[in-house]
Amino acid sequence: MGTRQELFLSAVDVLHSGRSLDIVGEHGSGRTHFLRRVGDHFIGIGWRTITVTGLPAFAQTPMVALAVAGVGELHDSRPTSIAASVRSLRDAITPGRTLIVVDDADDLDDFSAGVIRTVQTSAMTPVLSSRLVHRTRKSDAVSAGGFTTTYAMRLPPMAYGELEAALQSHVGFRIEPGTLSRVFAKSGGNIGLAGAVVDSAQRAGHLVVVDGVGTAAGSLWSPALRHLTEVVLAPLSREAVEALEVLALLGPAELSTAAKAVGLDRIGELEERSFLSVVEVGGSRTVSIHPPLLVEHFRHDSLPGRHAQLLARIDDLLSTGPAPGDGSGTTAHDSAAFVRLVHEHTRRRTLQAREAWQAAPSLRTATDLLTALEVDGAHDDDEATALVAAAHGLVGTERERAEWDVARLARRAIRGREPAAAVAELRERAAGMPREGGILLARAAELEVSFLTVPDADPLADLDTSGMSRRARALVLRGRGFWLLARGAHEEADGVLAELRRLEGGPDPLADAVAVLAHVVGERMSVAARIAGEGLADAQKAFDAPLIRVYAFLAALTATMDRRHDDAERLVSESSFLGLPAPFPALSYTGLKILAAESAARRGQRGLMEQLLAEIDAAGLSDGPFLGQNSGMAYARLAFVEDGPEAAASRSIESGDALWDRGALLSAAYAYLEGMLYLPDPAEWERLKPRISQIAAPGVVRQAAFVDALVSRDGEAVVDHIAVLEERGRGREALALSGIALRMLDSDETPAASAGAGVRLAELRRRLETVAVDTSEPRVTLTPREREVAELVAAGLTNAVIAEALVLSVRTVESHINRLLRKAGLHRRADVKAFLLAQDAVA
Repeated sequence: MGTRQELFLSAVDVLHSGRSLDIVGEHGSGRTHFLRRVGDHFIGIGWRTITVTGLPAFAQTPMVALAVAGVGELHDSRPTSIAASVRSLRDAITPGRTLIVVDDADDLDDFSAGVIRTVQTSAMTPVLSSRLVHRTRKSDAVSAGGFTTTYAMRLPPMAYGELEAALQSHVGFRIEPGTLSRVFAKSGGNIGLAGAVVDSAQRAGHLVVVDGVGTAAGSLWSPALRHLTEVVLAPLSREAVEALEVLALLGPAELSTAAKAVGLDRIGELEERSFLSVVEVGGSRTVSIHPPLLVEHFRHDSLPGRHAQLLARIDDLLSTGPAPGDGSGTTAHDSAAFVRLVHEHTRRRTLQAREAWQAAPSLRTATDLLTALEVDGAHDDDEATALVAAAHGLVGTERERAEWDVARLARRAIRGREPAAAVAELRERAAGMPREGGILLARAAELEVSFLTVPDADPLADLDTSGMSRRARALVLRGRGFWLLARGAHEEADGVLAELRRLEGGPDPLADAVAVLAHVVGERMSVAARIAGEGLADAQKAFDAPLIRVYAFLAALTATMDRRHDDAERLVSESSFLGLPAPFPALSYTGLKILAAESAARRGQRGLMEQLLAEIDAAGLSDGPFLGQNSGMAYARLAFVEDGPEAAASRSIESGDALWDRGALLSAAYAYLEGMLYLPDPAEWERLKPRISQIAAPGVVRQAAFVDALVSRDGEAVVDHIAVLEERGRGREALALSGIALRMLDSDETPAASAGAGVRLAELRRRLETVAVDTSEPRVTLTPREREVAELVAAGLTNAVIAEALVLSVRTVESHINRLLRKAGLHRRADVKAFLLAQDAVA
């Protein structure tokens, strides 16, 4: 079962059909809340719900649970007889309009369970019950019997977005993304554990709330959580608990390594009881403890002597085997487990770098530690400041000095919010490094382009690199590609990148970023997608958090430019789980936030969009110079939703002017073209066309030709353009532009000579709609009544039943449904469930 919304719709469907349902979940998974939500649905449509709660204290006392629920009476402080309870419960039932809800059925006494089973079977009344997944069922009284059909559904962990919303409701403040990612990783998406982590951290002073935003200020573990983890471990034997403790100390490990440490049978037992999960990627299988908070429990609560004893045992067992975690990999298949594994590897790298620095302070070990601290959200920022001070005056090779200066001054530019000063110092220090100075000059050029302005002249074009190291020459080429692409010199950037590949064939994420952007504007989408996808897969296998962010942005941008907006939203969402400390890597951080803001704007979610863009400001960043890094596009999209095409065009062109003044000509051209697609105004086009014509990139040239045809209202040329896109396999782009063309051809200002073009366009759209779905249009926003009707339709109810439930006429219900189908662009009511799930997946 994918999401809780999907589970909710399926549960309603099952119960409406008269069948019963077991909801199985972990401690703190929100089982009670889920039962209450389903019960409220049935109350809302006129049903009666009878709620019985199992309590451990009454598990051995016959019929008390029923008596507490108001079924039967107490005589002399004792519950009534079984027969009287059966009669009382049956009398409370209206056939076909009653739901029995049993919370914590594991703790229900056998007599109460027997009464419920009897009435469930004889009155054919559906029962909704909840159970703990870890506990062995002691009675089948509620969940099976006679000819009654009972289904079981596992309550999935909350997705990242679900947990974010639930936590904010629980604690009353928003949690910043880095902290939320750590909470998500430790809780495994379990709302009960997540709430406890936040509450205990706040009480311990490890989480501070400023201006309504909670931020971690140290470890999120607190001794107050010990009781909670002990409750979770209670169903396990001593041997099973010890095996979990060994695996916790071992850290993220490949399955064969974990099996060597505790035995494959034990792993199978723990996996069956949901204390372990095996996360797969690329043929490797990594063992992850569930819930992840247990790892913290074992690390903090093991006695020092026992801790040492277990570590020695691990060393002995694995002395001839692979090191923990070697060769392992994962994906976001189990998102909470994946995030924990990334955090574990990030923590391990920081520990290793810190130990190396303490053992042998040098510029090399200082660079490694500063780089590790930049991406590790669990450290105190003062440590990095102290490190910079401690490394002052250390000597090293020219390469070591260059790499230290780059790391230190990049930090000053981004975290210190002093990009101009950092650029100036990089150039000053490069003068004293004849072989490696190019490393500093290249980084200075990249920082200038990224955070200041894009200069009119290439700052590295006249640099003599003949005496420089191979690495320095390669980075100079990368820096030149950076500038060339920002200026829109697409062909020159391609040439520089080809030279770079010949010079240095090793992996370089920033070089890959320039290459992907060049392929996108060159309309080589499949090549761009391949580079980004392969880089993302490699980064996930290595659990490399910053590289995951870089390649996720590149993959999401490629998908966005190719009109695959659902793919883009999925990539942005998955990368947000990581919770890297802003703003590292800076351009990817900015790009992902802006792409997420555009998605929110398409759905008309102004508050979320503004929150995402505010996070960029809070990090001390501004818009970047490249595609996907222009917040004006999000504001334009929202303006289209709220105020129409004229307002959207104005915002988009305004952002293009700002980029043009900054020197980011390529991004400015795309912003101008987007504005003209919103509203092809001839006067504005006359102003913008000379600017856009300076950019020879294929993507710009093609879109400019289409806008030219729109402005001149040349219907045949417009349709020709769309047909060519279809021939090239760009079906989504063709479908999106066909909608714009349709509006133009329907306009009174379009010449009658374009009538033939309208016929061609209609045929084109029919073909395109069978192979491509345009997700670029603003998402549908349902009113509360429309949402209510949609959920009932998705649950499989007939119009007559919906009418009775909502106290409406059947004709009114039919009207609501027809309007819903038109608004959502659906053809059948059978599509409503998939539509709701798609809406909720990105909400």
